[in-house]
Amino acid sequence: MIDAEALAAELGAPRGDVDGRRLGPMLCAADEAGGAVLASRDHVFELKLDGVRIVADRRAGDVKLTYRRLRDATTVYPEVARALGELATSRVVLDGEIVAFDDRGLPDFQRLGRRIQADGAAAERAAARVPVAYLVFDVLAVGDRDVRKLPLEARRALLERIVPKNEGSIVQLPPTFEDGSALFRMCLEKGLEGVVAKRRGSVYRDGDRTTDWIKVKNLLERDVVVVGWTEGEGRRARLGALELAAYEGGELVACGSVGSGLDEDTIDLLLERLRAIEVPAPTARGRRTPARGRHHVRPELVVSVRFMGVSAEGKLRAPVFRGVRPDARIEDCALEGELPGPKRVSSPPAVRDDEARAAAEARHAELRCVALRVEGPRGARDGVSEAARAVRDLAEEIGLPAVALAAVPGALDVLLPANAPDAAAQTLGAIVAQMTTTERARVRVLVRAPLPWSRVDPARVAVPLAWDEVEDFVERGAPLEVARARLGAPDPALALHAGGKGLSSAVAELERIVARWAAGRPAR
Repeated sequence: MIDAEALAAELGAPRGDVDGRRLGPMLCAADEAGGAVLASRDHVFELKLDGVRIVADRRAGDVKLTYRRLRDATTVYPEVARALGELATSRVVLDGEIVAFDDRGLPDFQRLGRRIQADGAAAERAAARVPVAYLVFDVLAVGDRDVRKLPLEARRALLERIVPKNEGSIVQLPPTFEDGSALFRMCLEKGLEGVVAKRRGSVYRDGDRTTDWIKVKNLLERDVVVVGWTEGEGRRARLGALELAAYEGGELVACGSVGSGLDEDTIDLLLERLRAIEVPAPTARGRRTPARGRHHVRPELVVSVRFMGVSAEGKLRAPVFRGVRPDARIEDCALEGELPGPKRVSSPPAVRDDEARAAAEARHAELRCVALRVEGPRGARDGVSEAARAVRDLAEEIGLPAVALAAVPGALDVLLPANAPDAAAQTLGAIVAQMTTTERARVRVLVRAPLPWSRVDPARVAVPLAWDEVEDFVERGAPLEVARARLGAPDPALALHAGGKGLSSAVAELERIVARWAAGRPAR
């Protein structure tokens, strides 16, 4: 087979030095047509990867990895640099995404977050705990040839000669797909980020955001600025939530807070950085709900969050922390122009609302979960929401999403995904219940799980709540009213379909926590 350098010359690529160390990658335009591009025959389709964008520049034995904002990342991912140095093509510039995979083999940005913070010797140690892969989807230079002006299909042919096809390699070539609609449906089923549609015959325009590449997202996500943190309670006393802001009209405006998705290692790293930039006064405009132990910081740290929509007050609904964004600029963190108000997510483009609803309810009905009932002694409501949040925090620490359900007045049910035999799920639930029960609230495993919820007949069923709705429900104790208010709103229970790390990994992490308790040390 003709090698990549000879093929680049045969395809007519001009000679020229492409410096990948000083080159911003080509960017995707947002989908403005409701996913219509997914049916196009003029595009090929790829999975939108949930990782960190990296341009790799190899010059013989010298390999450099560069973030989108031109910061060097070589020492953060040393195993990727070494793998690139072993490619048969000695001079190449590649564009791709560094990704960490969860137990199901799916991209997991939160898992990758453990690598983003490490550097040097710490990165080598982190590589053993959190392996990554470099998924390459474009090539900019081969040998002494500049291939950016070659059509998309030609660049793909070059990649097939550059990237080894060994399964499990650190450097990989992800597949492309002809049917965008089918690929997007698969993203919905597996909780993947979305699809990128790439126009056939298009050239590579480094640094440009162009409609030749269009991203169609399943879930909403944004980069936002950290402007403070609040202390929490119990197991999250040090850091309960990050306070967030985004730019509106050139001004930094508060857009809510996020506590979901923060594990103990991440909290350690965040607090070290936040304490170094703490200031005495707020750095973003906007109303904030009263909070104990609020701290303000200079707006220097960017994080990525995934969320269900934006409230009428401009607050992110049900946000989940995904990781720190070392390659993002503060001034690019904006919500305006794309998110005018609450909106549903994860509905397939070109599918009628009733069909989407029926499909979502069918997926909900297939979920296997362990259900925990949180209730106060003799019907008292004090402490119920606090204990429910303790269940959520412990679940997040062991790698499982948690969803609150409004089922019984004055009590809450919390569901954890448990795609495992019933006995194993019940055991997990019993341990979590024991560790989160307090004098003010009892947590127990339900013998019979709540009925599958429905957006058609909410009077009959448990209704999923966003965590910022929990206190209001406990106070009012009116599941039917809550159900009616939730109709047409984003469904918090979608988080359960992601499944988290899986039951075996969750149990292993829980065993570690219990062992620390037994040894008399703090569990976290």
